[in-house]
Amino acid sequence: MSPLKFSLLALFCSFYFCVGAQQCYWQQHADYKIRVTLDASKHTLAGVEDLVYTNNSPDTLYEVFYHLYFNAFQPNSQMDVRSRTITDPDGRVMDRISQLKPHEQGEYKIRGVVQDKDKVKGVTVDGTILKVTLNKPIYPGEKTRLIMDYECQVPVQIRRTGRYNKEGVAYSMSQWYPKMAEYDRNGWATDPYVGREFYGVWGRFEVFLTVPDSFKIAGTGTPVSDTKSRKEKASVPSEYTMHHYVAENVHDFMWAADPHYRIDRITAAPGLDLVFAYKDNPKVAETWKALQPIMKEAINYASERFGKYPYSRFSFIQGGDGGMEYPMATLVMGELSLNSLISVCVHEMMHSWYQGVLGFNESLYAWMDEGFTSYSEELVKEHLRSKGMYPGKVSANPFERDAISMINFTLAGKSEPLSTHADHFTTNAAYSVASYVKGSLFLSQLGYVIGEDALRSGLLEFYNIWMFKHPTGQDFMNLMEHRTGMELDWYYQYMINTTMLPDYAVDNVKADGTGTAIMLGKKTQMPMPVDVTVEMKDGQKRFFTIPVDLMRMAKKTDQAMPGLTPLKAWNWTNPDYFFHLDIPFAEIHSITIDDSNRMLDSDRKNNKWANE
Repeated sequence: MSPLKFSLLALFCSFYFCVGAQQCYWQQHADYKIRVTLDASKHTLAGVEDLVYTNNSPDTLYEVFYHLYFNAFQPNSQMDVRSRTITDPDGRVMDRISQLKPHEQGEYKIRGVVQDKDKVKGVTVDGTILKVTLNKPIYPGEKTRLIMDYECQVPVQIRRTGRYNKEGVAYSMSQWYPKMAEYDRNGWATDPYVGREFYGVWGRFEVFLTVPDSFKIAGTGTPVSDTKSRKEKASVPSEYTMHHYVAENVHDFMWAADPHYRIDRITAAPGLDLVFAYKDNPKVAETWKALQPIMKEAINYASERFGKYPYSRFSFIQGGDGGMEYPMATLVMGELSLNSLISVCVHEMMHSWYQGVLGFNESLYAWMDEGFTSYSEELVKEHLRSKGMYPGKVSANPFERDAISMINFTLAGKSEPLSTHADHFTTNAAYSVASYVKGSLFLSQLGYVIGEDALRSGLLEFYNIWMFKHPTGQDFMNLMEHRTGMELDWYYQYMINTTMLPDYAVDNVKADGTGTAIMLGKKTQMPMPVDVTVEMKDGQKRFFTIPVDLMRMAKKTDQAMPGLTPLKAWNWTNPDYFFHLDIPFAEIHSITIDDSNRMLDSDRKNNKWANE
């Protein structure tokens, strides 16, 4: 176990709390008040962002940084160059950014920044990053007020954000405002945007969106009021509506607008509404109506299984270019079959637990953001299958197919470690397999190591303790070690920092007096505990588990393994392991390693011996 030991007796508060005796956690806070007006004829937003920033760190800050995501949608931006030079570009991006004409590009014009009533002179833009050199530093525990006057051109929709996507949704407004970069124990998170992931400061958003009266709005937060106004435009009166939204305890704010949205709202549970915003046309209306009771079942099960959803609403919104998560909402493509729509909506909804409420740094821990989400998505879909709401049969191991794909990808030499920064995988395929697939298998195989019940309760406790903070992978492992009493740092190191896979085999079985002698083999370096199932000729089964010595103890119980018997530990450096069973050789039908197929064994052909 690492030097940082997790203590359940730690005192938690909103921004600053101690973990054990050796390190205190802190996080910054941002209160946004944003007023913008949409000019739909020019596809521009103009307005003022009023931000109160609290420095809860132990450091004095002399500068702050903002993300200007729209600037990525310009020819020769870092996102454009990355897409045109990576070997397997995203098919939605390719070289499209390089072909944008000036009126189709994204661009910010920062008219001025004021800090506590004084104009700031040190304002510089470098691609998607805005640096503000402060007039006066922000000392630990102090606040400052930053008011920014700006205008931006909304780009043609290429990736996630933008105007008029391929389904005709007018505005998918994600990453639309100058967003304060996060400052944490690693310093400023100022990665240039190349189309990957996000990380934000916890806070409060109060947003006033003034849009043409014909547009309907859905997004993050809770609507407070709508106020109609009349504006003169080219000597022609125009009707506008100002939509006032508030979102508490979030790290981002997304909205979408379209004149043809149909917006339905249903009650999922007391104090929780689900909103469905979709194009009101025959292509999608019937499917989106059928989706609604299914997502009600999904979010209620997720709240029971993974921790209570803490907000009063969640919105499913047609927009964007596939599926993307935001606090309290998601943008998804709408013209899908019902089953495809269920799948993408469950996945994006489950991000609300991990990207939304736990607030992982998605750039550093993409495997946690996408992996934990994919893991929980699969279990929610299993629940829906059990209710007849999603096709397929309930499986004892719903991750087995993904495991086979990931193992084959790794054996082909294409995998990269999960510790790789999300922007720096050499291929998009390696990023996807690592983050979505191996990230979820990290959890499913951890259930094999510590037992499914321990994993389930540990995930729930992790959520409840770390909600509205920014936990890391080590924070998760510290909690699991504390909960199980096992040493698990070896598992973390092999799974996160390497692409190694285990391979165990039943090497030899023979009669040994009145019992049976069994020799197992370890064929690769990566250690794992070994579950052994002995099936008798009369159909009875006996279950054994061999902990790896690095664990310091064996799991006590696991799924579908009654009477699980621990054997002596296997020293991880030893290639062989011998044990004796007081079971006559003639009575044994078969001996199998990991009958559940949860271990990521790279060669399962040698996992079973049959007494023929």
